[in-house]
Amino acid sequence: MAYSLPRSGPSLFAIDCAAEGTDAAITVQSDSSTNYLLGNAINLTISYTSPKDATVSWSKDGVLLATWSKGSADVADAYIGRLTITGNGSLLISNIIKGDGGDYTVRVGANGEIPGTLTWPVTIYDPVTSPSVSQSPAVVDENTPAVNLKCSADIGGMNFTWTKDGKPLTNDRGYEELDGGQILKIVLPMKNDSGIYSCNVSNPVDWKTATLELSVTGTEDNTIKVQRDSSPNFLLGENITLTITYTSTNNPTVAWFKDNAKLAQWNKGSPDVADDYIGRLEIIGNGSLLISNSTKDDGGNYTVRVEALGKVSGSLIIPVTIYDPVTNVSVSQSPAVVDENTTAVNLTCSADTEGVTYTWTKGGRSLPNDSSFVTLDGGQILQIILPKRTHGGIYVCNVSNLVHWKNATWTLNISGTDAPIDVQSNSSTIYLVGNNITLSISYTSPKDANIIWSKDGVQLADWNKGSSGVQDPNRQKIIGNGSLLISNSTKDDSGNYTVRVGAFGELPGTRIFLVTVYDPVTNPSVSQSPAKVNEKTPAVNLTCSAATGGMSYAWARDGQTLPSGGSYVALDGGHILQIVLPKKTHNGNYSCNVSNPVDWKIASWTLSVLDPVTNPSVSQSPAKVNEKTPAVNLTCSAATGGMSYAWARDGQTLPSGGSYVALDGGHILQIVLPKKTHNGNYSCNVSNPVDWKIASWTLSVSGNSHLAATVGVVIGAMLGAILFTEELWR
Repeated sequence: MAYSLPRSGPSLFAIDCAAEGTDAAITVQSDSSTNYLLGNAINLTISYTSPKDATVSWSKDGVLLATWSKGSADVADAYIGRLTITGNGSLLISNIIKGDGGDYTVRVGANGEIPGTLTWPVTIYDPVTSPSVSQSPAVVDENTPAVNLKCSADIGGMNFTWTKDGKPLTNDRGYEELDGGQILKIVLPMKNDSGIYSCNVSNPVDWKTATLELSVTGTEDNTIKVQRDSSPNFLLGENITLTITYTSTNNPTVAWFKDNAKLAQWNKGSPDVADDYIGRLEIIGNGSLLISNSTKDDGGNYTVRVEALGKVSGSLIIPVTIYDPVTNVSVSQSPAVVDENTTAVNLTCSADTEGVTYTWTKGGRSLPNDSSFVTLDGGQILQIILPKRTHGGIYVCNVSNLVHWKNATWTLNISGTDAPIDVQSNSSTIYLVGNNITLSISYTSPKDANIIWSKDGVQLADWNKGSSGVQDPNRQKIIGNGSLLISNSTKDDSGNYTVRVGAFGELPGTRIFLVTVYDPVTNPSVSQSPAKVNEKTPAVNLTCSAATGGMSYAWARDGQTLPSGGSYVALDGGHILQIVLPKKTHNGNYSCNVSNPVDWKIASWTLSVLDPVTNPSVSQSPAKVNEKTPAVNLTCSAATGGMSYAWARDGQTLPSGGSYVALDGGHILQIVLPKKTHNGNYSCNVSNPVDWKIASWTLSVSGNSHLAATVGVVIGAMLGAILFTEELWR
């Protein structure tokens, strides 16, 4: 039986013959994308089962585009110059227009076999252009009922994704997305809703981002404001720690709920825990929540409500997610053997864990900006179109979720049709601003070579037989056998450097250097929040920063690397060291090593965790005091935490100088020549930077009774003498 295809021109005709009575048709397969960007190329790669010389025909919406057999292609007139049949009959259309969208069908036939077909519904998308974000109303404060942020693009916008200050929006705030996400509505905006909002406008093949800075001015009210100080994302089996802060200090009552079921209530340090959580749930610090050994069932919406006398209660919803660890990451390759005639090669990354993100690197660097690289299936597949030997190397697939990651590596080998000149180098590709960039090369050609250097596609220099020309003679120089030297490097010198080595009668060889020039690390510093810490503080954060050059942060204490886990938690990529439930045993000198691949510096901070003040008391020496006592000492002390001592009498600050003398740093109050006028209630305020307590003592100074007796004796003697004299005169 003969099959004929529809004709799109008088010279284009295809007939495939197949024997009747056979059962299995030729199997045609493909993993090509069906979505393409206007102006790019459509690449529909195929594989099929027929071992015989196959005839391949391509049609679009029922109209024949091309036929191919034994390496020879016949293309419809309308597509000449744009359509190419590659490899084993795959289709490549360049400079695509919107009219190239439609249903593409390939038909593969061979003598004696039933033809096989496969259809792709191809869609051509406009690029996303001119995205913008607008705000309504223009002025917003905490009395505004709602504010709308609207995202739009001139063309190409289909999907809209919002972030705030570079991070995904959190469910606890209660954002509303309207019109398919094009409008972000913030109900009852608060000051902490201020920030940089970004809208990612995308379609399946392109995206762009627009930003707007929202400013919300505050108003005073009587509502307790509750805020979260910890991440809501946790790894399965780890502890859940939800640290909160709130504005009320008047004996608050803190209640925790999960999915509307009450977990615990806390007041004045005494928690009441639901039966199901006894042994796993603790209330720590000021009412924060700690759940040990998390399970997947611990995920959900946690609500904390804070109440206090005379205040409007405040609440906060924290959506907690428990993530599985990333396991069994692997990379596979299809087809297994690749050369420079292969239409495309796919590297497929897989893991046993769901809900993960896939990121690819090559040679330890991000993938170059090369149209040959296409990510498919959410990044799980890296497709390299028309691979060249320069695409060979070590590829790494990093599989991650918000709390865990693992990677797998794959070495891709691509053989060439002819052996080009082999260009090699062991030069570094990372440099410090101001240093020299030296890209040294060696190559196999014994003949006089011609060498061309370019950066990001723009030629920098050429060299032949020792004679060279460079773009910037003040900084660029060709040295040795054609190697490149750039003096006094700047950040603008970062980029993709390509060297091409050619020689008469040989296939040119190339090598690419992905050069990065880093700022030096300058002005590293460490700050502490809160500034004052005792053993009742839920957590303390040490934040490390640098004016320039900071990329990685490594912490140590007293010169020793910190142990993993336990009280120490690294946040924001190590930028913040959080110490949970700090103790005095955490005191010491903490150092932060701020680094990038070529420079580093260290900043230090001394952490002091102080005791609370306990059991303050006042004692008196001597125990009995009268007005002849030379001096009396009131001694103030505390079991723990005493650093400063302040004295008062009957609630009034003591006058300076006079009878009152402070000894031993205020620890002792000495009253010189005490009088009855010194009697009263003395209070001692014992304090340190984070706590204080008061102890009292009543001082009683009695009158001079010995002096009164003496005066009485003298007066009696005088009266007796007078009476005796009168008696003599008589």
